[in-house]
Amino acid sequence: MNEKTAEQIKQVIISELKSFRWDILGIIDEKQNIFPMTSDTKVLSKVFEMKITPDFRRIASKLSVKGNPCTLVLAKEQNQYPDITLSGGILGDEKIAIDIKSAYRKGEGKFSGFTLGAFNGYFKNRNSTKNIAFPYKEYARHWVLCFIYERDRETDVTAMFSLKDAKKIPKIITDVEIILQDKWKVAKTTPGSGNTANIGGIDSLEKLKNGTGPFSSEGEDVFNDYWMHYIRKEDCNKMDLKEQPFTNLTKYKKWVEDGRQGDKLIEDYYKVHDNDTESESDE
Repeated sequence: MNEKTAEQIKQVIISELKSFRWDILGIIDEKQNIFPMTSDTKVLSKVFEMKITPDFRRIASKLSVKGNPCTLVLAKEQNQYPDITLSGGILGDEKIAIDIKSAYRKGEGKFSGFTLGAFNGYFKNRNSTKNIAFPYKEYARHWVLCFIYERDRETDVTAMFSLKDAKKIPKIITDVEIILQDKWKVAKTTPGSGNTANIGGIDSLEKLKNGTGPFSSEGEDVFNDYWMHYIRKEDCNKMDLKEQPFTNLTKYKKWVEDGRQGDKLIEDYYKVHDNDTESESDE
């Protein structure tokens, strides 16, 4: 996909989401009792995803051309990548993966961060269909749609409200900012939180807006090669590696200069093992 088409699609998405506002008050039961929205990041991430689905149906319509509609495919499972797949229309035969992320501001230009999908499984075996809507190799672009917000953790949200008192329900989410970026531009060189096999994302708001993560000056090919050959210490024995090939960009470049020792072992292992994808956490 050329840059002009990609930029055109980004502009359509941003334009359609320009009027987005957080107006979710909570969860209502059949007796019309309302329970205020929680500040739990996993719950909020799913609600953001649900709220913009109608917007993406309009986006798909705007990206359609006569005789070739743009189709919208939503993730079927919680841990399936990506959240949204666009194809057809002005995309032609190509596909775009869009993963929805949400995080809260922490002050001093930082936000709570998120992970950017697995680096094992379908990422290394790009023919795999496990935990991914379509094989990774079929996607021309991989984007992250980020919702960055202020959250209120002080206000009591344990009360129950009636429908007529809806205006009294406290809003724990405010000042939502939407940022659309290429995944490779905002990826870190280290995994996400815990010991999960997920690519870590940067936590600087300025770098997120500008797309200036550590790979931004290296290029997408370096990002792909780095994470396709990044191995966790605990996984080395699976492919007869004595140690991790590299753990940062400096060591990666040295690994490349020294002849890429072990790359064939890694590639051969993931040609037949596509189960090493773990559930992703947005926290």
